Amino acid sequence: MKRQNSRFGSRQHYSLLADERFAIPPPQPASASYRLRLTEVFNQHAMGDDPEALERFIQAQLTWDTAMAQRLAEATQGGALAVGLMGLGHVTYNEGVAYQLNALGVNDTVSLLPWQMSDCTLPDPTLADAVYILADE
Repeated sequence: MKRQNSRFGSRQHYSLLADERFAIPPPQPASASYRLRLTEVFNQHAMGDDPEALERFIQAQLTWDTAMAQRLAEATQGGALAVGLMGLGHVTYNEGVAYQLNALGVNDTVSLLPWQMSDCTLPDPTLADAVYILADE
């Protein structure tokens, strides 16, 4: 699978052969705000100032979002409840996996994220549908 990961990151989804896609549908384009957040993450990793590298990074993240959404959508067929555990970047603001799930026709999603109250501030209310407070250590 690692070989496939690099292929997804180096080529647009539509340029992959059907048997290389693992039945993952093409991702929906990122919203402007999601692109901005992904660009910020890209810049934090000191990957240079290459617009093509940035676009490959964004497309790779969208492909991951879509792959997770596709499997969750399959798991919910027949009315089953499915739970996905994933990194914050794929969950926040419902613009990652939830956005791709919506494109696949799964509209009943809930996001739950951890929140550290060390500075006594509440999170942005649009960050997630719900947060749970982590104990101070």
